[in-house]
Amino acid sequence: MALLCAAGLPAPAAEAAEAPTTFPTGTLVEGVVSLADPGQTYTLFLPAGYPEGGAAVAPDAATPPRRWPTLLIFDPRGRSRHAAELFLEGARRHGWILISSDGTRSDGPWEPNERALAALLPELRRFAVDPRRLYAAGFSGGAHLAWLLGRSGSLAGVIASGGRESPEWMADDIPFASYGATGTLDFNHSGMHAVDAHFGRRGAHHRLEIFEGDHRWMPPELATEAMGWMEVVAMQQGRRPVDRLLAADLYAADLERARDLEGDGELLRAAERYRAILRTYPQILEPGPNASELPESEPRKSEGPELDSLESGSGDPGAPDAVTPDLAVPAARLAALEASDAYSEAVRQRRRWADFEAAYGDRLGRALAELRSPQHPVSTARLVRRLEIGRLQRLAAEEGASHAQRRTAGRLLATVYVQTAFYLHRDLRAGGQVRQAVAVLEVARRIRPDDPVLLYNLACARALAGREEEALEALAAAVDAGFTNAELLRTDDDLRSLHGREAFDLLLERLDPAG
Repeated sequence: MALLCAAGLPAPAAEAAEAPTTFPTGTLVEGVVSLADPGQTYTLFLPAGYPEGGAAVAPDAATPPRRWPTLLIFDPRGRSRHAAELFLEGARRHGWILISSDGTRSDGPWEPNERALAALLPELRRFAVDPRRLYAAGFSGGAHLAWLLGRSGSLAGVIASGGRESPEWMADDIPFASYGATGTLDFNHSGMHAVDAHFGRRGAHHRLEIFEGDHRWMPPELATEAMGWMEVVAMQQGRRPVDRLLAADLYAADLERARDLEGDGELLRAAERYRAILRTYPQILEPGPNASELPESEPRKSEGPELDSLESGSGDPGAPDAVTPDLAVPAARLAALEASDAYSEAVRQRRRWADFEAAYGDRLGRALAELRSPQHPVSTARLVRRLEIGRLQRLAAEEGASHAQRRTAGRLLATVYVQTAFYLHRDLRAGGQVRQAVAVLEVARRIRPDDPVLLYNLACARALAGREEEALEALAAAVDAGFTNAELLRTDDDLRSLHGREAFDLLLERLDPAG
């Protein structure tokens, strides 16, 4: 941890002449090798307008070289291109450098992350990075890494998805802005809310948005929005010149999304977005007495029909003016929402199901602790009853039920699934508790019966437990569900007891007819 909290960032070089001329601009470049550690690679994006070959020296020596906002990206499985693609539209729109690591990991030893970061930070010297506008983005364990780096005071902001609170980085002083996102069915949903509330209590710039989905990166549209939000925060902090036209453009899109949520009956999410709008834009769009302290940008040249329409008004009398927006609109919509009976009922439902979620979480924690005990008797049927799998499935599927009910039940099912299919199964296998591993995987199968990885792991556990016929059934189900790795099937020692059986050979033939 000392590396992350104390090392800080390398001072940017006076020139970025080390960047080779083979790096194109405007496109993702995979497999860039770190100069500090050739075993570490990353995906790079240099925005259009970046000097060819990475040169950062202005033609006129008297003019300071231009430097660019930069986003470090930490995926918990090192999927650097996948993660960078989420931020690509925002990087193109706002002119950011992207550096996405291949080496970051989650759910394992911390050393790979220390090594990845130790290799990545010196890379900032290779490019024309603005040291006052360095950001990090992370998902799940990658979010933890980004927050920890932010805690060191090295970052202007963190964009995080699917993380949770941790005493390792949560403190009274928060030196960076936070844009967070979480899925409606993410098992870390409440954790992201706790993190955002922590930032709010500490007076940091903060925002949390919800998207439809489970534990995953935020969708590209929110990644783009997060970068735009960081642009406005940077204007407020004097980290970049004020661009009122850009801020008004972002405000108009923000307001439209809030209205869409309201129209879709997502009243709580709409209200939170209205509140975020009211926190974000007034200092820029309605400057107060200290407005003269904010550096004004040069007027932007029109870039086509979209900006032309913004500069002359939208032409729609019902739409907000993008240049001189009326900030009373979101305030009025929020007040109307909060006064409505529908909003009050949504708040009541949220509280009711939040209490249900907390109580179930306590029961789940006790059950999981018992399952780790070698002396604890276990059966699939008993576990299914104790964990209320059937009840949760009914609550999640009930037609006409509130958003809060269906999503809470869905999140709890996702939580049980990840605990049984991954964490608890991993720990039981490591401790040689194979029979208990079979039972928890069978519980997970009740939740997601068609997951090929789960079915393959169940086949392995059953084979090790001496339940060969049941292992073959799970293995066939895995192949039917999409499992395709014939080489793993052929060489996995967990399945050795199945070798030579006709059913096993037929499955191998299905996966690899050429043999």
